[in-house]
Amino acid sequence: MLQAAGRLDRNMGGASVNIFKRPFSNRRTIYKFIDRQNLPATLRNFDFAIPDSTSPGRYQTTVPQQALYLMNGPFAEEQARKVVELPLYSGVSDPGKKVTLLYRYIYARRPDPEEMALALKYLQDNTPKRWISYVKTLLLANEFVFLD
Repeated sequence: MLQAAGRLDRNMGGASVNIFKRPFSNRRTIYKFIDRQNLPATLRNFDFAIPDSTSPGRYQTTVPQQALYLMNGPFAEEQARKVVELPLYSGVSDPGKKVTLLYRYIYARRPDPEEMALALKYLQDNTPKRWISYVKTLLLANEFVFLD
């Protein structure tokens, strides 16, 4: 999401950062601070490995709390807003062209006719809030999250 929002900090090394403190950090996850004695509940929602013991292998799990956290949490909302504010989209007034640009940037493909029709129907309001909501939906879709 940070990459899509044009915000990923690619610097290597340095001090760890708080993952939950606003403004949200632009650092990769490897640089996030983990308190081994007080693991945040949010990380437990994401089936985070217990940090004070070894984990030779990780189970691949998906639990409903993960999707609900991202759908309702401030991080995904902020990244979607940053995507909408990128110069590539902010100056485009034609909703169809904007949707096509978003698909090409986020999914590396054009929207199919059904996706375009649904997008244009949803974006009839054409307000910033509606665009942020739409982009958040694109960022949380399986196509963005998982590689085939």
